[in-house]
Amino acid sequence: MVGKIREVMMKKVWRIPLFVLLIIILGVSIVAGVIANIPKSTVQNLRFEVWADKKTYGINETITIHLKIANPTLSQVCLNFNSAYQVDYIIFDQANNQLYRWSDHKDFIPVLTKICVRPFSSIRRDFNHAPKHYLLEPGMYTVRGLVAGYFAKDTTIEVWKPNS
Repeated sequence: MVGKIREVMMKKVWRIPLFVLLIIILGVSIVAGVIANIPKSTVQNLRFEVWADKKTYGINETITIHLKIANPTLSQVCLNFNSAYQVDYIIFDQANNQLYRWSDHKDFIPVLTKICVRPFSSIRRDFNHAPKHYLLEPGMYTVRGLVAGYFAKDTTIEVWKPNS
């Protein structure tokens, strides 16, 4: 009789964990199926922005240039580069002549690098263009921000000379 009771108890005890295990497996399978059906995000899904901290600068002011890559999607997106050269900025005058490029006269190590942007997040790179880099005379300028091989976008700034 004791053996029969033990046998019935063991069957009931194993039924509960087995049932819970089946529910867990079923839940994981459903979640995995949903995740597998989410389309992979690509570079085209990223958003690129370029702006300066101000629109107008004095002739001897440092210009801060911001580059932002945003990922509004559900999966991480990575940008691959053949060197350490990833981002840059160029300054053009009103006649569209290139006056200054940050990367000119710089060496970049030739190694594979990447920028990965997690889902629903962004990365930002900032540059400080000081008068010692290239003195901008009074006038209107276009600043182009770049992500090498991927994005380019412009913003406009004005440099003025204060009255003496």
